[in-house]
Amino acid sequence: MLQPLGARVLIKRKPELTETAGGIIIPETLTEKPMEGIILAIGDEIEKVKKDDKVLFAKFAGVEFLSNEDGQFLIMAESEILGTIT
Repeated sequence: MLQPLGARVLIKRKPELTETAGGIIIPETLTEKPMEGIILAIGDEIEKVKKDDKVLFAKFAGVEFLSNEDGQFLIMAESEILGTIT
């Protein structure tokens, strides 16, 4: 697992919705990436959020990267987080 440095956090994005409540399958080209996720790890300069917080962030915030073992993640600065979800 990646350990963020400084004022950065590691986030696992919420899974994309691929089917409606009525059972209609949404094509991948029409789905938008969710703008919320769960914090998996934090850097040593983080003050306002903690591990396992559900957070909301801007659509193009952070840097996406793919881990061979664990899937896709985002790493972003604490300042890019818009708020926590309770």
